[in-house]
Amino acid sequence: GSLEAYIDEMLEQLSAAEENGKIVAFLSYCTDFKCDGLGDYCPCDYASTLITAPAHRGQGIANKLYEALESRPERSKFIGSRTWSTNQAQMHIFPKRGWKIISVGKMAGGQG
Repeated sequence: GSLEAYIDEMLEQLSAAEENGKIVAFLSYCTDFKCDGLGDYCPCDYASTLITAPAHRGQGIANKLYEALESRPERSKFIGSRTWSTNQAQMHIFPKRGWKIISVGKMAGGQG
C-alpha cells in the first residue's frame, strides 16, 4: 500500500508515554507477526520499536509500555521482539518481564 496507509496502521499500533503534553517514549508493535526465528511462538504480537528520550530513561517508562502491550485484551498468546545483544537496556528488561530469550546472534558487522 501507500506510505499514508502504513503510517495510519502504525499509529493504530502505538503506545506512547507523555509528560507535559510531549511524547517522551513510544512503543510500536504489529499483530499476527510471523518469522522463522520465532518458530512455535508465532503468530505473535511483535514489539518492533521502543524509544525513550534520554532524559527519561531509567524511570520505568519502557516497562510500563511493555505492560500496556501485554495487557491488551485482544493480544496474541505470545509477544516477540528483537534487539542487538549489545543493547543492554533491552536485554535486561526482557527477562525482568518474564520474556524468554530464544537466541542471541551476531550482527552482520560482527558485534552484537
